[in-house]
Amino acid sequence: MKIDFEMIQKIFNRKIELKNEKDKIALSQYSDYIPMYDIFSDNIYPINSMKLYYRLVNCHYRFITDEIKQWIINKKDKLDTKTDKFKHYDNMLKIIDNYNLEYLEKTSYETLYRYSPDYGLSISICKRNSFHPYSFHLNPYYTKNELIKLGMNNKLIETLKPSDLVDKKLHYDICKLVSKNDISYETILNHMNLIIENKCVSWINFYSMTGSYLFNKILRDKLPINQYLYDGLNKIINCINKAELPNDYFFYRFVWDDDYLRNLKVGDVFIDKGFTSTTRDPFYSPGVKMDFGLVLVKINIPKKIKGVGLLIENFSLFPKEEEFLIQPFSKLKLVARNDKARYYHINEKFERIIKKKYEFDLVNINDNFNLKVEPDYKIPSIELHEININININTSISSRVDLFKIFLDKCDSYGQFRYNNEVYLAQWFDSTGSYANLYKNKTEDGFIIYKYKDGYPILSIEMAEELYVNFQKSVCYYDDNNNVSIDNNINVVSHIARIFKYKTPYVYFDYKNFTEFKDNYESEVEYLSIKLYCSTIYDYYKKNIKNENSYFKYEFGFWKLDNIGKESVSRETINKINKDIKDIKWKDFYILVVEKYFHLYKKLEEWMNDMFENMFNKNYYTFNILPYLNKQGYNIEEIPTLSHITSFDRGAIFSQVYRDNIRRVI
Repeated sequence: MKIDFEMIQKIFNRKIELKNEKDKIALSQYSDYIPMYDIFSDNIYPINSMKLYYRLVNCHYRFITDEIKQWIINKKDKLDTKTDKFKHYDNMLKIIDNYNLEYLEKTSYETLYRYSPDYGLSISICKRNSFHPYSFHLNPYYTKNELIKLGMNNKLIETLKPSDLVDKKLHYDICKLVSKNDISYETILNHMNLIIENKCVSWINFYSMTGSYLFNKILRDKLPINQYLYDGLNKIINCINKAELPNDYFFYRFVWDDDYLRNLKVGDVFIDKGFTSTTRDPFYSPGVKMDFGLVLVKINIPKKIKGVGLLIENFSLFPKEEEFLIQPFSKLKLVARNDKARYYHINEKFERIIKKKYEFDLVNINDNFNLKVEPDYKIPSIELHEININININTSISSRVDLFKIFLDKCDSYGQFRYNNEVYLAQWFDSTGSYANLYKNKTEDGFIIYKYKDGYPILSIEMAEELYVNFQKSVCYYDDNNNVSIDNNINVVSHIARIFKYKTPYVYFDYKNFTEFKDNYESEVEYLSIKLYCSTIYDYYKKNIKNENSYFKYEFGFWKLDNIGKESVSRETINKINKDIKDIKWKDFYILVVEKYFHLYKKLEEWMNDMFENMFNKNYYTFNILPYLNKQGYNIEEIPTLSHITSFDRGAIFSQVYRDNIRRVI
C-alpha cells in the first residue's frame, strides 16, 4: 500500500476505507500528514508535519486520540439521525476509523517534537568541542539553526532548512564540518593554566572590566603610564607570549565604525597598536543601539605560533563574549573585503545590519613597544582627611554628582590619586546596561573609587543612591588571597562617606575562590579559580569567626545564621548534591558544599535565599560613621542629604565603556 498525500485526500473524501488492521497501523505511522481536530470549524483535517506546532499552539487544533473520538461520539449520540450535524459527525468518525489510535497518538507526538521550532527543528545532538560543564556560560550543543548558518557562512552548504536536518546522516555530516573551527575545551583549559601559572588572573579580570580602555588608550596614543599599570600590562603580554593554538582558527570582531580600515586594499597590512578583542563565537550578538550598518572583521590565526593571542573567557567578567585577545602591534594582512557582504546570523536583526566584511590573516607579531613610565609621585596627592566641602556655603552644588565632579578634578587624567602613599583610581560608571551585574547600585551616574593590588580591587567604594563597600569582591577573580581586612581601610571609607555625604555605608562580606580546597578534587582544579563563595559566612559557620568592629552591624543577624544553621536540610535538597549524604543541618551542609561541591555553590545560595528571607542579598554590615568620625575629632552632628540626579559629559573613557553603540553581552 502506497501512502502519500493523494491517498490521504481520498480517505478524507471518503473514497477509500481501510479494513485491514495492518494497513491502519501503517497509515497511523505515516508522519508527513497527521489528522487533527479543529474546535472552531468542528472538523478534522490532514495537517502537514511542518505545521503541526503552529496548528496545535496558535490555532488550538488537537490530535485525534481516544478522548477526542469519544467526545465526537457523545456529541453525535445527542443528535437526531436525520440532521446534517449527525451526518457530519458520522463522517468524521468513519475517517477516524481508518487509523489505529494508539499508534496514531504516538506518531503525532513524535512528529510534533521532530518538527517543533522550539524542539525538534531547534535541538541537535551536535556537541560543541569547547563545552565544559563548569563553564556555565556555554551551551553544550549547537542548535540546528546555528549549524545551518555556520555551514552557509563557510560555504560548506548553499541553502538548507532546519527540517532537512531531521535526516540523521545529513545532520551528522554538517555537524562534523562546522565544528572544526570550534576550539576544544582542552585548548581553553591550557590557556586557563597559563593565566593561573603566570599569576595573571586579576589582570585579565581587570582588563575585561574597564582596563582594556585604559591600556588601549595608553598604547594607541603612546601616553605616559605609571609603574603599577605598566607591570599589569607586561604581565598580560608575557602570558600571551607563552600561548599558542594547536590548529588554524578564525575569530570575529563586530564594529560599527570602520574608518580606520576603509582605505585598505587587499594585500595591505594593518597594525593595531592596542590589544584587539575578538570572539570565537560566530553568532556573538551584543546589544546594538542603532539601525545602520555593522561591519564584520574576520581574522585568521595560524597554528602553533606563540605570542599571537590568549583565550580569556573563563577569567573575563563577560565570559559570553568568548574572547580571544590578540597581542598589541600585531600585523594583519587584508586578504578579502566585501562592501556588500551577506553574513548569516541566528539573530535576524543582527544579520540585517551587517553590511560589510573584512578578512585578515595574522602575519606577524611584535610586542616591542616603548612607553614612558612615570613614577607614582607624579600622581596627584589628595589628603582625604582634610577635605571638607560645605554644601550650605557652596551654592554650585545641587546634587551629589557635583561633589564627584569636584573630586575628579583633583585626580589625574586617568582618575588616579594618592592617599597615604597608596594609589587609588576614581571612575564614573553606568550600571543600567551591560554592567548591571557588576555593581550594586543601579544608576547612570555612578562613581567608584578602587584600590588595586596586582589587578585585584582590595577596596572598592561604589557610590550612587547608596554607598557600598567591596561589592566588587563578590564578582572579581584573583590570583592570591588579597582579602585585606576592611578594618585596615575603615579610615578611607569613613572619609569618602563624609566627603560625599553618605550617612550609612554598606560594607559587603568577603568572597573568595575555592582554590584552598583543591586537595578535595582529583582533576580540573583550574575551575576552582573562577567560582566564588561568601567566606564571611563560611568562616562563621566553620570557625565561629566574625568581624567584632563595634561600628559595624550585621542587620540580618548572626543569631539568625545560628538558627538557620541548626535547621535540618530536606532530603530533596540533599539528593540534589549527593544521595549518599546522611541527614545534615544547614550549617554543616553549607560547609560541605563550599569544601567539596564548588560547582553547586550558586545553587546553594539560591536554595537558602528561597528558604531564609533572601539572606545572601543581605550580606553586608552597616557602618555607623558618625561616632567613628567624632572619635577621630571631627565633631559632626549630622550628615546632610543630597539628591543624586544629573546628566553631563563624563569623558571619553566613560563613553567608550558605557555608551558604545555596541553593548557587551552579560
